[in-house]
Amino acid sequence: MRDILNYCLSREREYDCYSSYLILLFRCFSGLMMIPYGYGKIVDYDRYAADFFGDPLGIGDLPSLWLTIFAQVVCPVTLILGFQMRISAGILAFNMLVAVKYHFSDPFSIKALPMLFLGMYVILILWGAGRYSMDFCFYSSGGRRFLSRSERWSICCVAVAFVILCVLFANIVSGWIVAVLLIPVMVLFISGYYILRYE
Repeated sequence: MRDILNYCLSREREYDCYSSYLILLFRCFSGLMMIPYGYGKIVDYDRYAADFFGDPLGIGDLPSLWLTIFAQVVCPVTLILGFQMRISAGILAFNMLVAVKYHFSDPFSIKALPMLFLGMYVILILWGAGRYSMDFCFYSSGGRRFLSRSERWSICCVAVAFVILCVLFANIVSGWIVAVLLIPVMVLFISGYYILRYE
């Protein structure tokens, strides 16, 4: 039981700063991509409550909808923060497994998206949270150390880039402004990596 707990809380693994930076980017991307689906279920709650995909879990439409909203809104936030990351990724992977099962007889173009999400969350379960996560800070023996200056700058680059992406995903801006805002996002991601590399 202790080994399972250590694995779920990312206690036993040592991470270098480069792989942790890439895991941070992947965690943020995977979480940010799922939140609009959960938000859409909240906005159209009445429509989904009437018939939620034919009760996919066999526990009723409303409990299935509530669990899906939890999985698609709360779990991506904890995934981004790196808090209980493997547990959150496991819940999201199960959610996508149910979606793949529901769309199993549909054409590949329809079931490809839940399959891609499933693959992303399984990869996160295997990788763990990385050094730049709440799990590492709270549960790892090396997590209590302070981050170096370059690590703090890299994390700030990622945070600013994802704030810009949130604005883009929320459809606050449109047209050519989206294309222009994608340039600083890419510059921030690459800058964060090179700040770590050439410390």
